Amino acid sequence: MSSSTGLSFSGDRKRLLAGFQKAAKAVTGRSTLPILSHILIRGEDGYIEVTGNDMEMSITTRVEADIHNPGVIAIPAGKAVEIFSALPDGAAVDVDLESEAKVQIKSKKAKFSLLSLSSDDYPAINIEDADVKLGVTESVFYKLLKTATHATSTDETRVILTGVLINLTDGELLATATDTHRLALTKHPIESELKFSAILPMKFVSEALRLLSSDSMHDVQVEVTKSSITLYLPGDDKTVISSRLIEGQFPNYQRVIPSSCSGYFDVNRTAFEEAVKRLNLIARDNASRIIIELTDGLLKQANLSAESATSGSVVEDVDVEHDTPGFRTAANGKYLMDAIQSIDAENIRIEFNEPLKPLVMRSLNNDGSTNQNQLEILMPMQIV
Repeated sequence: MSSSTGLSFSGDRKRLLAGFQKAAKAVTGRSTLPILSHILIRGEDGYIEVTGNDMEMSITTRVEADIHNPGVIAIPAGKAVEIFSALPDGAAVDVDLESEAKVQIKSKKAKFSLLSLSSDDYPAINIEDADVKLGVTESVFYKLLKTATHATSTDETRVILTGVLINLTDGELLATATDTHRLALTKHPIESELKFSAILPMKFVSEALRLLSSDSMHDVQVEVTKSSITLYLPGDDKTVISSRLIEGQFPNYQRVIPSSCSGYFDVNRTAFEEAVKRLNLIARDNASRIIIELTDGLLKQANLSAESATSGSVVEDVDVEHDTPGFRTAANGKYLMDAIQSIDAENIRIEFNEPLKPLVMRSLNNDGSTNQNQLEILMPMQIV
């Protein structure tokens, strides 16, 4: 019996739209398979289950609905979202399978007859038995992913570097990313003896960040196999996001983390961010190069400067605490800004060795110690 027979349901426009939008994030418009431009809707037991799938990633979520006749339909994701967005606020919506190739959508005086495809053609989502099952506080997992994403590469010829590495070992869950010019790393203690390592595609990471809560103390269930990762999110909508992993060996990121430093400077994060923002107005016209020089005197400062043959120049002093007067280096202003913005602290410390050795940025604790659970590494630029 065809599974695309007879589904009929009604529900609140706003709730249905939210569910469609959520699942549609997994849909691609670039596939040669027309069915992958559709979302799958399965109705039963007082809810509909909505799924989007592009063969690499899938999102499934539930929405409360009045099910008049259980069944399954597939409808174009983009057009469904547009229609439900255009319907009146507070309106109830009726959805019925009109024929094998049409779905009827009615709300107040509007009636759409939407062309669709058979749900029988929709690819099945096969979630393998997990090698690793782990409960992680939702806000913790959110922060791990959020603080790594800016350092991923966009170079598709080095696919490994376009993802975020998640690694669990020795009771620490770690997320790191690098494009070889910079590296972001955040870790968090986890009560687990499990071990795993997985490289997450950026599409999955981006959509997971949309779905995860940044302040929830509920657990998200993380399940990992050799080829996939699945997140089961807390909440009544029982949202599940699953993705294939990037295959390959992530670079040994530990080799670029200096074991010690010969100098440092401490700076107020907000003051530093605002100064770098102003410097980037000129620096972006010259390879985003910002020169940092530590000065000595009654007031210790970092002298920041940038110049461009087409735009001019800019100089700004920022108050700092440092132990290495005369140190001079250059950094990419965009990367510097990304690193500053990823650190949530009042003050930050930038450690260094030689001018052409990596810069290490960490947040400062209230007692003056550095936070060892998060760091940013920037490869310096040549001063020309």
